[in-house]
Amino acid sequence: MAIEQEIAQGLRAVKIIWGAIFSSLAVYAVLGPLVGDKVTAGLPAETFTMLRAALYVVSLCTIIGARVVRRKMLSPSALLPRYPSAAGDAAQTVRRYTAAVVVSLALTEAVAIYGFILYILGKNQTDLYALILLAAAAMLLHAPKRSEMLDLMPNQANRR
Repeated sequence: MAIEQEIAQGLRAVKIIWGAIFSSLAVYAVLGPLVGDKVTAGLPAETFTMLRAALYVVSLCTIIGARVVRRKMLSPSALLPRYPSAAGDAAQTVRRYTAAVVVSLALTEAVAIYGFILYILGKNQTDLYALILLAAAAMLLHAPKRSEMLDLMPNQANRR
């Protein structure tokens, strides 16, 4: 497969994955109020307050961690070619880029799940929507970009 085709196909696949994970945020936003109103949690107010604060801190750490992990996975030292050909470099770059995007998106999606959990436990829509919006903003920052993938190609960085 030609290098350009390999990159285009890989980018198309990672964009589909990104879109599916990004769409899951809407599912949390809709299911939260539908399910949350039917579930009761017997948490004492003090426990919930501590859990809420902890999950907000964990959410911020998760967003930062997702960015750090993504940068580490995409760093030049992590992208040493194992194949002698440019086509092999393209295939490996696509795989590593896809892995970095999926890992960062999965970490980011966890933030929306934290909001969902807080809504189920505390029935506060602010928690649900604030953390979903935080996750959405991070996912938009982590959206797959052709230029970013091309920059990872050892011999193809100038092909845009």
